[in-house]
Amino acid sequence: MEKNAYNTYILFIPILLLVGCTVFNKALAQNEQRMFWALNKCPLMLSQISTKASGAYSLRKLYCNYTGRAINVRRGTSITGTTTSDIGFTSTGDLDTTALKTFLGANGGYYIAIWYDQSGNGKNLTQSTSTNQPRIANNSGIIDRINTKPTITFQDISDEMYAPTMDIQAFTSVRQVSSSTSPSTMQYLVSVPQDFDFSIRSSSTTAFTYGDFNADDFWNTGGLYVNNISTTTYPSVLHNLYSYTGSVHSSTTFSLSSTAFSRGMFGGDPVSELIAFPSTLSSGERTIIYVNHKAYYALP
Repeated sequence: MEKNAYNTYILFIPILLLVGCTVFNKALAQNEQRMFWALNKCPLMLSQISTKASGAYSLRKLYCNYTGRAINVRRGTSITGTTTSDIGFTSTGDLDTTALKTFLGANGGYYIAIWYDQSGNGKNLTQSTSTNQPRIANNSGIIDRINTKPTITFQDISDEMYAPTMDIQAFTSVRQVSSSTSPSTMQYLVSVPQDFDFSIRSSSTTAFTYGDFNADDFWNTGGLYVNNISTTTYPSVLHNLYSYTGSVHSSTTFSLSSTAFSRGMFGGDPVSELIAFPSTLSSGERTIIYVNHKAYYALP
């Protein structure tokens, strides 16, 4: 018996060493990455431009020095136990989908209560009314994705999120307009201030087109770029949008989607990223963002 116990102990030692080395190597790799980011120019998108965001919302990490979470997720009422959880990022800056799946389970519906601001300004997007929260996963616990990346889905016109006051002159976003064949809907990406009629919206007269040349359309006194091209038309697939207005909206709120005249996003419109800026971006900064979006989200 003593010999068998000794042999078992001897055999167990390599397993302990293997487990210990695996944990150590993982921690070492994470530390090496942090040291690389500290000693070299940060590879994360918003750390590559000089214009500081007023509010930055994404399902990936945008600043190397951001230490907070990505989203606060609410589980459906059919699931017992804790109903909300903060979900953060992996060591490489992607959404921690492993933690998200662990929290989700297999049924019940899963929604976004808070989309955390990564700018450091604390301007979180929130929605406290459960029936108006956009979705992160379907009723089977399958994470919503587009081009393989997690996304937030706006299922009907009541789904929207609110931002507190900030200075805004420009937005950039990665989104898709899923119900573009009917131009009369004028689906709003953002309203400035919140639930205001106009800002960034689809045309009421022409499908796959932004805006109606109204004075309060956000781009009308500024400009609009789709996939880094100056145009008001957009593709039916996921795309990059950059829009700016002629003057700064100081200390204003905004809503992601809108209840104005029932013109909010609907029909499964996905939004993967939204960033507000207090000033316009240079052409170089705009290009850096588009190139980053194109590579990460597999845009046209």
